[in-house]
Amino acid sequence: MKARDDFLEALGLEASDGATTDWDEARASAEGRSDRKLVEDLRSLSMIADYYRRRRRESDPSGSEPWSSLEILEEIGRGSYGTVYRARDTQLRREVALKVVHGPESGRGIPSSILEEGERMARVKHPNLLMIHGAQVHAGRVGLTMEFIRGTTLHDLIQDRGPLSGREAILLGCDLCGALAALHAAGLIHRDIKARNVMREEGGRIVLMDLGTGIDLRKKPDVEERGVSGTPLYMAPELLSGASGSVQSDIYSLGVLLYFAVSGTYPVAAESPEDLRRRHARGERRPLRDARPDLPSGLIAVIERALAPEPADRYRSAGEMEQALASSTG
Repeated sequence: MKARDDFLEALGLEASDGATTDWDEARASAEGRSDRKLVEDLRSLSMIADYYRRRRRESDPSGSEPWSSLEILEEIGRGSYGTVYRARDTQLRREVALKVVHGPESGRGIPSSILEEGERMARVKHPNLLMIHGAQVHAGRVGLTMEFIRGTTLHDLIQDRGPLSGREAILLGCDLCGALAALHAAGLIHRDIKARNVMREEGGRIVLMDLGTGIDLRKKPDVEERGVSGTPLYMAPELLSGASGSVQSDIYSLGVLLYFAVSGTYPVAAESPEDLRRRHARGERRPLRDARPDLPSGLIAVIERALAPEPADRYRSAGEMEQALASSTG
């Protein structure tokens, strides 16, 4: 009796999991008319389940089927490189974020770029950097699994609550300098530091995200890695002229981010990248003192130095900038 029960239980599990089953052999192995009828019922259920699994693969824009341990819960973001979903890892029993890039591995090579993002981030561990769990390619789609952050972007925080105080900006800047120092020490730069790529997690942790446009300083940059990637209002002047990214261009972007965090505006505002280039060339930058006159002089000096038009006049490293921020008064 136990052998019969085990046989039927195993057959039921195969039917529910979508496993390949020789139903003719299963029917022949069944004992008695009632068991054969049960095998036929399981076969019918298996066919129905297979049908809906195929329908799900065809209709699910996340391509979640290749990542079978993930249960897609909702879409939480969409950009030029892919779509981000909140998901549940059913094996590890935790919520994660899944970034999916659709389409074949062709054209601009987006799938390989997202894999490189995972490799870059996985190499660096820092409490203020997003933690990457893994990356893989399946059927022309790339999935990047990372920690799921509950919170709000710095951009939305400023829009909703207004500019930060001087003290808040110093603490924010120190956290981000630490994250950048870890990236730079690993031979990496970010290239898209902006308020939308910084999250404030519930509880207050600051997290720098999205290294999808970053480059490896140990590799010679190709055409795609020269100043065409990033967000123009945050980009250093030399990037807009076609130079490759550097530690100093990251520091400039952090200066823009802190300027925005304390004022809600940008040091050089423009309607287009070309207009932005012209304004940089004419030196049309609004002093932070005019945008936010109540800030401590020490903090203003740090941000203004980070925004120096010439890379050599900026901080030599993120660590040096962090020291300067920590020494300024809030």
